[in-house]
Formats: sequence, C-alpha cells, structure tokens
Amino acid sequence: MRTLYPTLTLLAVSLVGTARAELGGARFSVQMDQARASATLNTATYVAYDRHEIYAPDGATVHEYADRSGQVFAITWRARGPVDLRQLLGAHYAKFAAAGAAAGSVVRRDLHHTSVHLPDLVVDVSVIMQTWSGRAYLPQALPAGVNPRDIQ
Repeated sequence: MRTLYPTLTLLAVSLVGTARAELGGARFSVQMDQARASATLNTATYVAYDRHEIYAPDGATVHEYADRSGQVFAITWRARGPVDLRQLLGAHYAKFAAAGAAAGSVVRRDLHHTSVHLPDLVVDVSVIMQTWSGRAYLPQALPAGVNPRDIQ
C-alpha cells in the first residue's frame, strides 16, 4: 500500500482524543463512542438526517451524520493533534490509503492538506498549527437533498 503523504502515517497510528465514529457504520456506535470517551453528546435533527456531535474532554470534536435508516454517511472531526483515520474511516480506510493508484481517483496534496475524491468516497484532511480537521463522506449514500457543502 502506498502512503499518500508522510504525515498520514502518523494519522493511522496516533489517536488524540477518544471520540470516535466510523464512516458507513451504524448509528448505535455514537453512544458507545460517547461512553468510551467520557464525552458530551448533542444531536441535531434535520429533515433527512441526524448530526450527532461528540465533544471529548480533551477538546476533540466528531460530528457523525446518520441517515434515517441509521447508516453513517459522513463524518467530520477537529482535534488538537493527530486523529486515528483507521477508526474514523473504518472499512473505507484501505480505499483511502490506496487512492493514489485507484482508477478515477483525484488526489490533491500540499503541505497542510490531503484530499482524496473517489466515486464512492471523499476524504479531506487538514493539518494547520497542530489542529487536525477534516471530513469524509460516501457520495452515493448522501440522502436526497443533502449537499456535500452541508457536511462541515
């Protein structure tokens, strides 16, 4: 497997904050993540989805977007330090890590950002002044009427 960007190796093995959720997973993981991290959980309800906001004591924040069937179709994060992309992306991590060689993939990299856009997976990662943030979503799983710009 080819590494996209040297700091992404750190993302895969480091975890700052224990607020976690998994892209493509089930909504029930939200409560498990909250309990595991001793975090605060708030839920905002929209027409086509719920946004579960997990706030960890160390300041890490994870937003998990679940459709009406309970599938997590998008996730965003912000933390002071590296996050565990293997945990956040779940079964989609291998696809993200191999994206440079994938047919139809668009990979953009610079000093502070890595973006991978595949037909079935979009991941944007930023590292600025030791703040790690990003978003990931499954384009084909977006509920009707939900625009990728809504995922922040």
